[in-house]
Amino acid sequence: MGRRSAYNVAEAIGVAASTIKNWRAGKSEPSVSNLAALAEFLGVSLEWLATGRGASRGDGPASAAAAGAVDAVLLAQLIDGIAAIYRRHRVELPPAQQARVAAARYAEVVSVSIDPVERRGAFKMALHQIERDLLTENGSPGPNPRRT
Repeated sequence: MGRRSAYNVAEAIGVAASTIKNWRAGKSEPSVSNLAALAEFLGVSLEWLATGRGASRGDGPASAAAAGAVDAVLLAQLIDGIAAIYRRHRVELPPAQQARVAAARYAEVVSVSIDPVERRGAFKMALHQIERDLLTENGSPGPNPRRT
């Protein structure tokens, strides 16, 4: 987070400064929706922030979105939808894997549509596909989900 104070970052993404300090100290991990907000604030890709892999910014739809074109409301709805699907089926998906699933689906949708109404519909379809993939033996919406 560079020279930004915990207070400034916390205020920008809507969490307490103590929460930021706990993340920095490794005492807790941010939720996927907080990771998305943090990635947007910092201008880096969600995948890079969550995993340290991929382009940090400037390459392809996901990093272009993280650089400022991201629709934070739709991304948060996608993230919440993914979490709800996994909870409903009692499958554990760690935050980093959830971020990868959300980033991949977000990038897919924004690469084919610029219309906000079309994107909302496409996100609903993406969530249905994630659930179908989760329920089939051959498909998987993310690497190594674990039943709880």
